[in-house]
Amino acid sequence: MTSGSVHQTVHHWWEQMIHLTNHRLGYIITALLTIVVAYSFRRPGSRLSKVPLINPRPRLSVTNHEVKVRTWPSTLTYRKAYLEHDVFQKAFMQTARELMSKARILYADQPYRLNTDLGQVIVLPSYLAEELKNSPALSLATANQDDFHGDIPGFELSKVGTADDILVQTIVRKQLTKNLGWTELTVRPVMLDIVARSGARAFLGNTLSENEDWKRVTKLYVVSLFNAAVVLRLYPKPLRRFVHWFLPQCKALRHEAAEAKRIIEPIIQQRREAKTTAEREGRVVTEYNDAIDWTEREATSKNMTYDAALLQIKLSVASSHSTTDLLTQVVLVLGEHPELFEPLRVEIIDALRTDGWKKASIAKLQLMDSVIKECQRIKPGALTTMRRRVERRIQLSNGLLLQPGDRVTFESAFRMWDSNVHERAEQWDPYRFLRMRSQPGKESLAPLEAVSSDHMAFGYGQHACPGRFFAANQIKISLCHLLIKYD
Repeated sequence: MTSGSVHQTVHHWWEQMIHLTNHRLGYIITALLTIVVAYSFRRPGSRLSKVPLINPRPRLSVTNHEVKVRTWPSTLTYRKAYLEHDVFQKAFMQTARELMSKARILYADQPYRLNTDLGQVIVLPSYLAEELKNSPALSLATANQDDFHGDIPGFELSKVGTADDILVQTIVRKQLTKNLGWTELTVRPVMLDIVARSGARAFLGNTLSENEDWKRVTKLYVVSLFNAAVVLRLYPKPLRRFVHWFLPQCKALRHEAAEAKRIIEPIIQQRREAKTTAEREGRVVTEYNDAIDWTEREATSKNMTYDAALLQIKLSVASSHSTTDLLTQVVLVLGEHPELFEPLRVEIIDALRTDGWKKASIAKLQLMDSVIKECQRIKPGALTTMRRRVERRIQLSNGLLLQPGDRVTFESAFRMWDSNVHERAEQWDPYRFLRMRSQPGKESLAPLEAVSSDHMAFGYGQHACPGRFFAANQIKISLCHLLIKYD
């Protein structure tokens, strides 16, 4: 589109909108659309022009839709794609691996830019993770707040700097660290239920882990959060604070957050009142070994106020769906490799016979650990990791200058699939990481929880997943029950 045709387009649009300004609603609509037009004509600066862009978008772009549409067959019209939100999201997601494979061939170990459903990001090669893993210039929190609309009602789970955000990180780091015949089932929902129930038992004890309403609403909230975030990204950022009030997905999200508060707040209040009464009467205060009590103690010691329901939902989000994804993958792979049932069962029985259900028993499940990590290597939860927003200027060792506001992520999956890193990397080998335990210098890299620039499925550096130790034990305990009790 030439500058002249762009001018004519804007002029024609302005003439069509003039008649609306005779009414108050017209002023509002005109103002909002002016923002959208101004937003759409933003041009990226030349600062990053030397960093190659693998999938450039069309010049005139009101939203990120074209980034997704251009990867689809030409028969998919813009209008059809605009109306079908699911098509937009699937378009980029279904071609992301192809785009990144192409970029890896073209640019080898060099950074490149990628237009995604989250906007434009700079994809950094995995070797730079060693340099940046603990950099204070990069922020995971603000990246999450941007991507999941943390300043919009219903999305408070992603808001940065709240007491809930701080307490969740503290708690995770300090406190967690019969024959029924054959039944057909869809694996993921069953695994989600297992993970949600076992996680709720660890976090909340018996009271809420058996509460069907709580389990239902926390599972629904996580799904609604991602659905609502994806749909909201289809709108220009300046309009999101307005349109979210009318989107069904965002309404559902706010409803589920309110439902979670309705369930958990009476329990919190009851415990607080019981504590106050016991202290007033000189009795011993009942302590609970669950996340509700951990949070109360941490918040009291730091004189912090927090949203109890939101905090518990954050724990659910952090612990449920990524764990479910990995457990589901392991179960599906084991279904394709029944020859592993017997050695895994022998390992489980030997470990439990010696120590019973203790942490030491779980640590002995080294073949199971290797199987899980190999499944994670073959199918990680994402193609990239360490998604960050740059908070202050930083010069990389390869000469690339990052400025505040830049978005970066690190190539991780392709590193785990690299034959220079793993022998026969294209093959699934359940014993790969078990053998690594006996290789000098690599012993510490073999366990599932271990992270390195070669295996960043759990992230890397100061923001490596703090709950990965809990998740690893949760998956192993679930597999013990599944393998011993079922075929």
